Amino acid sequence: MFHPGDSYSLSFSQNNKSFIYATDVEILHRDFEKNGATEKFFKDASLVLIDAQYTGAEAIEKENWGHSSFCNAIDFASFANVKKILLFHHDPIYTDKKLYAILDSAHWYRDYTGNHDLEIELAVEGMEFSI
Repeated sequence: MFHPGDSYSLSFSQNNKSFIYATDVEILHRDFEKNGATEKFFKDASLVLIDAQYTGAEAIEKENWGHSSFCNAIDFASFANVKKILLFHHDPIYTDKKLYAILDSAHWYRDYTGNHDLEIELAVEGMEFSI
């Protein structure tokens, strides 16, 4: 994964379910290559905790900083047929109100792109989940 100083995603699988931890990740054009290693790693994941630190405008402004926008996270999840994403690595200057506005925007964007099956939530402190 791309991040200055390197970054790695971790995948855990059991009983045909998979969880992927992908923080400090800037999703790049090369990550959308059909039959590429990144696609294979993420393909059909049940749940991905994914870096979505920025809005679209911020991601353009902060290109090569090693973090993604919620739009890129959704596009990538759709590309890899991920079932659910948890938006993670929130910008420390964001308020809760801003984070929930981003979540609302993420739901709108997902619906706009036509992937109504993708579940999207915010990762929050103390959250527990089952897959």
